[in-house]
Amino acid sequence: MTALGLAAGVASEPDPLVGRWEDPRDGLRLAVEADGTYTVAPTDRAALTGTWSRDVADVVTFTNDADAAVCAGVPGRYEAIVSREQASFVVLEDACTPRMDHLEDTFVADDD
Repeated sequence: MTALGLAAGVASEPDPLVGRWEDPRDGLRLAVEADGTYTVAPTDRAALTGTWSRDVADVVTFTNDADAAVCAGVPGRYEAIVSREQASFVVLEDACTPRMDHLEDTFVADDD
């Protein structure tokens, strides 16, 4: 069996970023789905949706949907620091100020 065949037969680990997260400071919720979508739900305005991908081990790109009310189609790259209980993001490159503002705090796992 080739190395490719061996690799294809091994199930990959789930991405630790996938899950539901909450900013304890303001209640903002971040849902990161295994299908490559995400939702940022502030408590005081409409939710934003988009796609996400992991570029390299610790770098994640979030891109708002093309029809988003703000930053439509704009990608932003972040270093993601994730543990079982917490997720935080360090902006590497993002022209979307609202998304940077949403992701500036440490999130805690939301078990609800």
